Amino acid sequence: MYALIKRFVELTDTLVARVEKLEQENRELKERLNNKPPSQDFKKKKRKTANPSKGGGTKGHQGHFRKLLPLAEVGELISCPLPSTCLCGGQLDVRKEVLRHQVYELPVIKLQLTEYQLAKGTCSCCGKKQIASLPEGVTWGITGLTALMSHMISRYNLSRRELKVFLEEHYSFKISMGCIYAKQRIVTQALERLVQDLLEQVKSSPSVPMDETGHNRDGLNQWLWGMTQEAAFFSVEPSRGKKVIARLMDEFNGVLISDRYAAYNYFESSKRQICWAHLKQDFTKLAEKQEALIARIGKELLQCQAKLFELWHQYKFEQY
Repeated sequence: MYALIKRFVELTDTLVARVEKLEQENRELKERLNNKPPSQDFKKKKRKTANPSKGGGTKGHQGHFRKLLPLAEVGELISCPLPSTCLCGGQLDVRKEVLRHQVYELPVIKLQLTEYQLAKGTCSCCGKKQIASLPEGVTWGITGLTALMSHMISRYNLSRRELKVFLEEHYSFKISMGCIYAKQRIVTQALERLVQDLLEQVKSSPSVPMDETGHNRDGLNQWLWGMTQEAAFFSVEPSRGKKVIARLMDEFNGVLISDRYAAYNYFESSKRQICWAHLKQDFTKLAEKQEALIARIGKELLQCQAKLFELWHQYKFEQY
């Protein structure tokens, strides 16, 4: 077995050197192609074929119609009477039965403006000036749209500039970009405790998958870190290094599931599991190699992986 592993390592080193050589040749060929004069550039753009299918429902399909709501749920009822005579001059015999037609309309949206007049006074004894307090739940901000603005940005992915235009068009409310940013910070601070509780819930799991990806925030290239289990936790960080892992996963006693990114070496091998999707991909690459020895090892690894998941699914089925 030792000789087999030694031979595998030697072949791997040979393959790595060969791949590096091919990559260098590939870069040189790409540079030659990119430096072609326009007269020799024969690349043609593919023509987009028109989609013959039209929008809407397919001809002959079963239609679906909105059911009429009961009259108790109707906001306003308007009766539309018939004229007393027909166009021919005859009298109309009006039936008791009517045709019901319901129309959904948005009400006129107008912001409610409330002015709070705070009484002011001076103490006749000490001369201290005093001012009345705002009612509970009322802040000194000029708008109570904080929750709505945060929801539009986070849930519906509006930029701050798009939100500014939305408020002007639909509510006739003008607001500065700086004020929108300040309102976001209020919501962020209010949610800090809840987000921290969510992180602790994720870290209490016996195993936690963790990954990171590039993320643009406020025009800066940053990193979005994510951990999932019973719940999902995300954090935008300026770094991709071990210090982020150390801070987010401090006192985590379970098994971390990740790819082979070096920063995850923060965890000991006994506390870390390489993602099986990556492992299966690596085994497949080995199984497709031209060298018979490497291909055989890759196929055997794939068989072991398949058997492992077969036993795992069997175990999960028995738990139910």
